[in-house]
Amino acid sequence: MNQPIINKSIIFFDGICHLCNGYINFLIQHGSKQTYYAAFQGQTAKKYLSNEQINKLDSIIYFKNNRYYFKSTAVIESLLDEKIFRAWFKIVYIIPQFFRDFIYDLVARNRYSIFGRADTCRIPNQNEKDFILD
Repeated sequence: MNQPIINKSIIFFDGICHLCNGYINFLIQHGSKQTYYAAFQGQTAKKYLSNEQINKLDSIIYFKNNRYYFKSTAVIESLLDEKIFRAWFKIVYIIPQFFRDFIYDLVARNRYSIFGRADTCRIPNQNEKDFILD
């Protein structure tokens, strides 16, 4: 895995997953606009993630402060960084990680059949171009 030399927080996600895109839409609409987003299928992911992480597509990955977070921890950390959600999601850390990740994996395995998938990755609209990386 390449070590980023950037000072950005980036959420890497499956660009064809409707659930993943819904989460990104939610964060863009309600977030602080200090986080960037990059699909696993794009060039930014190839630059900062290992091939195994890109090809597995079973977890969002949150990069911040030169550290990578995976699965449920990535979701919690990304929500905690948005001030509006901080009070609500800090409590989730009392749930043991093995249990949080078990639930996360269950949803991840079935996300296409439950939520569907797109044929291609999203194309950012004008308002998203500053936050969605290629």
